[in-house]
Amino acid sequence: KTCQKEFGKRGLYSAKTYAKMVKKFERGRQDAAGHDHPGAGISIFEGGHLLRRVPSRSAASGGIHRQPVSRSPVREALRRLAADGLVEEVPNKGVTVKRYSARDMEEIYEMRVMMENEAIDHLTRAKLAPMEDELTSLLARMKLAYQRRDMPDYITMDSQLHRMLVRGSGNALLFQLYDRIDTLIRQFRRFSLVDPVRQADSVVEHETILQMLLQGNNDAAKEENKRHLLLARDQVVAYLNSLPEE
Repeated sequence: KTCQKEFGKRGLYSAKTYAKMVKKFERGRQDAAGHDHPGAGISIFEGGHLLRRVPSRSAASGGIHRQPVSRSPVREALRRLAADGLVEEVPNKGVTVKRYSARDMEEIYEMRVMMENEAIDHLTRAKLAPMEDELTSLLARMKLAYQRRDMPDYITMDSQLHRMLVRGSGNALLFQLYDRIDTLIRQFRRFSLVDPVRQADSVVEHETILQMLLQGNNDAAKEENKRHLLLARDQVVAYLNSLPEE
């Protein structure tokens, strides 16, 4: 719960997303232990032991039983989170949620612009043709999400559209590197769309980028994409600069 609270405070994940992460991690821990406990509930680690709420009368009344658990799955989970840049090891403190500064975001967005525009350079009409229907569908769903003021769905469609453009370039290594950048930025995307005017502009910018690409005007698409990403960066940086220093 402490970790969930910290992730939420940093704008990293919604409660729903965090719950999915916990469920996935718990499933991996069970597999590593060689047994499964379907629907066992939330697990809490303390002092090298697992405190598990079980589906029984004792659990219903808040009862908890103690069960030893290997630390290897825990280390592996933390290693993966660290590789994604979501946590970091602090001397004498252990592993904590990684804090990103405004300068970090400036550098990350700079890399994102470079990667996406490199991908756009390689998006020939032949490569775009098989994706055209799906890209058009994503854009339509983005517009609908905007009209419904469904920010989570809008952000999901936004991410999928940009990822599809990079993957469509055909450069597997570029997409692999971009995937890591996208993971870092995803946790901050909602802060780039807090301003209602910015939300409306974002819809138009995505539409313009796609139109330019489908017309074969990759240079214009790159310019619009760069402008779009830098505007998003400015919103995220402004948010981070508004946070109180700790």
